[in-house]
Amino acid sequence: MTDQSGAASLTNILLIEDDATDAELLRQAFIETHFPNELKVVTTGEAALDLLYRRPPYEQVERPDMIMLDLGLPGMSGSQVLERIKSDESLADIPVIILSGSGNQADIQTAYRNHANSYVVKPASFKMLVKVVRNIQEFWFQIVKLPK
Repeated sequence: MTDQSGAASLTNILLIEDDATDAELLRQAFIETHFPNELKVVTTGEAALDLLYRRPPYEQVERPDMIMLDLGLPGMSGSQVLERIKSDESLADIPVIILSGSGNQADIQTAYRNHANSYVVKPASFKMLVKVVRNIQEFWFQIVKLPK
């Protein structure tokens, strides 16, 4: 993204992922692609909603430009989080990309029924993860026009 002066601005991305290794790999993939971003990571659906509603300790956190959501979360599932986000008028316009280890058709159908913007199965290699991140960046932040 660029600001009004044409300079690159940070893209705020919320990653909702309970697996520390997956979160770190995604962080490294963003670094590898040289995409200017602020990646916030939370490990539960409850923490994600606290951040989105700016409840303590997230009062000062900026609204994310995009959410990357794992389905397999402890407590509140990723599907429940998605449903809450997309049913709230104040949050529904934030693009939510499901980033899941599951390629199960029922999970995919449920995600799209709950208005996920896209569904990506986590790739098996870091090289493919970098490619996925690069494609997400190009599509969502260079091609698509998002609301501000």
